[in-house]
Amino acid sequence: CNFKDDIRSLKKDNCIIVMDFKENVCLKQSAEEIGSDFYNKPQRTIFGVAIIYKDSSNEKQTFYFDIVSTCLSHTSFFVYSGLLKVFESVWFQSMQFQRCSFWMDNGPAHFKTKEIVYYFIQLQKIFKVKVNWNYFGEYHGKSL
Repeated sequence: CNFKDDIRSLKKDNCIIVMDFKENVCLKQSAEEIGSDFYNKPQRTIFGVAIIYKDSSNEKQTFYFDIVSTCLSHTSFFVYSGLLKVFESVWFQSMQFQRCSFWMDNGPAHFKTKEIVYYFIQLQKIFKVKVNWNYFGEYHGKSL
């Protein structure tokens, strides 16, 4: 499946979900730091989810979720936990999507596992939505 074709054929009750981990960010950075400050900076991971859909006037829209966490492990379980938050949100529930098409990179530790297949099937069962998933080609852009 081609990402552009997926967008062109988007229907009102469907959505496309593009997701990826951003680089972990360090907090408490300053121009002057003593040795212990340099080595003891707290970090956060950012998991970005962009949802492309058609509104009531059939116009393409994008809604963003950014999940910021102290958990720095980019695992399939983290992805599932983040997607649960998205699917359980008031906004997502109000949209009543019937089909979700996921697009993600080739991250072997979190997106290309047997676990993620299981988690996508769980999302399908829990939220009564049809799910398919796709991967962007290696070394190609994976953001909107």
